[in-house]
Amino acid sequence: CYCLDSSGNRKTAVELLGKAFSYISPSVDLRLIYGVLLYRQQNFDEALSQFRIALEESPDDWRAYKNMGMIYKKRGIKDFADKYFSRAAQFKPS
Repeated sequence: CYCLDSSGNRKTAVELLGKAFSYISPSVDLRLIYGVLLYRQQNFDEALSQFRIALEESPDDWRAYKNMGMIYKKRGIKDFADKYFSRAAQFKPS
């Protein structure tokens, strides 16, 4: 997916992952990848949804918290961004 994204085919990468979720039970890592690609497309609501699902499956995954913080920062919602960045720091391995 990142190969497609870096070659300028982000839309294709997002579509393929979205379709794949109909056939497989995606891992947390795959959800995070999908969320990041959606974020890069500026599809913030769907990206947040993917990160929330990742947290339901793995509540201490610092990457999901960090990515959510990035979205809220981009949207100018500082309180939420700080909350999620703080949570990410809490769970990130040293």
